Amino acid sequence: MQINQVYFSPSVNFFEKGFCKRWDVVSYHDINKPALFVGVYRPGDVKIINRHKGIKIIWHLGTVKDVFTDLNPKNLIVAVGRDIKFDIPACYSKKIIDIPIKDFIQLKDFTPYKPFPLGNKIYAYMGREKESSRKIMGYDTIKEIDRVIPFEIIYGYQGHSAEFIRDEYYKNSFINIKPSITGGMTTAIEMAYMGRKTISNAIAPFCYKYNNLYDMYDIIMAESKKIGQMPQPLIGDSFFLNEWKNINYWS
Repeated sequence: MQINQVYFSPSVNFFEKGFCKRWDVVSYHDINKPALFVGVYRPGDVKIINRHKGIKIIWHLGTVKDVFTDLNPKNLIVAVGRDIKFDIPACYSKKIIDIPIKDFIQLKDFTPYKPFPLGNKIYAYMGREKESSRKIMGYDTIKEIDRVIPFEIIYGYQGHSAEFIRDEYYKNSFINIKPSITGGMTTAIEMAYMGRKTISNAIAPFCYKYNNLYDMYDIIMAESKKIGQMPQPLIGDSFFLNEWKNINYWS
């Protein structure tokens, strides 16, 4: 049996079109067939998931909201990445899958992201242009390092096309900053395909770990010596989990 339909929470539905194209699945429509549910952020998400009668795989992205504990555990499997640290009572999941970062489900087609000579700026994804999003993404930490480094930081917000972000932001940057463990991972993956490292404590081979602002400063200054060079991609398609559509994978 295969999973051929997916529901995206409105908070992350900008991924839906690319995901459906990449995996040849359709948007959620049948409450009886197996389904992948991406993101649980709002009461509306919980209502749709609880109403579903078939097998339901929840793949959670980003910050965990309180509504998560309102989920009905019937037919429920929760997929939890290793870099997402939270406590969930056992009663809320028939099975919790700890997906290693090398088995990350591919959210989109990353073929448009290819190596390009390293620019002279730094990129930092901020999500939505509102205070709560900036807080989640570590805006205050980034502003602290912004005060002491001799490079411009591009603060990227949602609202631009993927092509604009790639050509105007990523290509002009030599490194990415991601203080948030959970948020901004797709940005980090896109930049890794283009040969740009990310400063983050997320669990991924293309991330530089750090303990404080001094570490962050040292990493930036070391990477800046590569400005203008043509990098190699830091990630390949083997990084991703391809078996997720097979319901037996989750059993």
